[in-house]
Amino acid sequence: MQSYFAPVYEQVKAHGIFIDRAHNGIPPEMIGPDIMTWHLCMFIVLEGSARASYDFQERTIERNMMAFLMPGHVIRWIEVSEDFVYSIMYISPELLEEMRFHAFTHNTAKYAYQPICLLTNEQMLRVKALGYLFDAIVRHSYQDETLQRKMLLAQMAVGYEFINYYRREQDEQWKVSKYEALYYKFCSLVVEHYKESRELQYYSELLHLTPRHLSKVFRIVSGGMSPSQWIEEYVCIQIKQHLDAYPDRTIQQVAFDLGFCEPAAFHHFFKRVAGVTAKEYRSKLKTEN
Repeated sequence: MQSYFAPVYEQVKAHGIFIDRAHNGIPPEMIGPDIMTWHLCMFIVLEGSARASYDFQERTIERNMMAFLMPGHVIRWIEVSEDFVYSIMYISPELLEEMRFHAFTHNTAKYAYQPICLLTNEQMLRVKALGYLFDAIVRHSYQDETLQRKMLLAQMAVGYEFINYYRREQDEQWKVSKYEALYYKFCSLVVEHYKESRELQYYSELLHLTPRHLSKVFRIVSGGMSPSQWIEEYVCIQIKQHLDAYPDRTIQQVAFDLGFCEPAAFHHFFKRVAGVTAKEYRSKLKTEN
């Protein structure tokens, strides 16, 4: 995974944004494992279709669909058609937060609840045109980098308003039930607080519910998965990606970075959930790379 994301992260670090306007297919090593990005990731499907899970719930994306993977959430590619072509853009959390000061609307929660929207052919042309504009701003050489960032932020705000406008009819038709709203709220809370706690009681209190009621609701929406399982799977994915993304950090440093105060607790947790020790997992990564 590190070799795939390295050039992406380098450009995002330099400019706050990475754009690939037409990418063919998904690398085989990316199909199957759970993947998390620390940036906003936006897909536009140009051709073909794919099945993927978002926060462990399966979705289908097809031609003319736009999909958003919010920072810290989980995607797993399940099946991809041979003619799958997509445009992709990564935006750093810092640039995303800065862009919000330029936007008129700030209802971003819907992108975590409903990450996919369908565009008309005309809307697709306009969104792709914005992608060309973003790319031109990033690739142009500027003596004043502050000017480049201001231009990029202004155009990103325009793009955000266009997408909100295109989504409005779909969002009006898409009604979330109380149980689904609770499920999505729980998922977002775990993304936000997983370093502070991995206990079901902690999140139940944040939601003002009993653990029993939260578990009942969660199993209904998720199709049988418990909230405790969700927490464990999510934290395990974070550990794996940190072990991959930061090969120079010791396992103990990774443990502390992710909120484990005791190395023994970290080793016990990862071995129980992943089935291997962190050392064994990292050795496997070195072999694959």
